Amino acid sequence: MEQTKVNIESVNRILEIASSDMDLLETETYNIVQNATLTEQLLQYSNRYRSFDDRIQEAFHEALNIFETAYDYQASFEKISQALELAEPGVTDRFVTSYEKTREMIRF
Repeated sequence: MEQTKVNIESVNRILEIASSDMDLLETETYNIVQNATLTEQLLQYSNRYRSFDDRIQEAFHEALNIFETAYDYQASFEKISQALELAEPGVTDRFVTSYEKTREMIRF
């Protein structure tokens, strides 16, 4: 019987590429989950200001629209965090720090 030879160098190169792609996918997935989670938290937090701060009310609606229609969680996060920072400097860092403290528990 004739057996086909396997090019180990080629297999190792493909394995290295696949491993690198999986690492990148994991990192990107984590970033998406982080941005979505933080955005949801900041949108909820913004409720305390929305009734009397028109800038936050407007940013809330814009951020929610971006979140729900474009699924651009980073842009949505930036929109609501910028507005909240004007009303309460340091609030975004506080939420990010809190999230980072628990990140190992939710890391997959």
